[in-house]
Amino acid sequence: DGTSDHVGIVEKTEGSTVYTVEGNSSDAVNKRSYDINNGTIMGYGIL
Repeated sequence: DGTSDHVGIVEKTEGSTVYTVEGNSSDAVNKRSYDINNGTIMGYGIL
C-alpha cells in the first residue's frame, strides 16, 4: 500500500541480496534475506 510499517536492521548486503535482523518477524527476532529488488523494500541507508 506504499506505507512503511515495518523496520529491520540491515546486517549486510552481498551482490543483490540484503540481509536483515528484524524484531517483529513472526513474533520473534529473526534474520531474513531479500533480493534488493524486492518490492517490499522501501529503502535503506549505508554508513
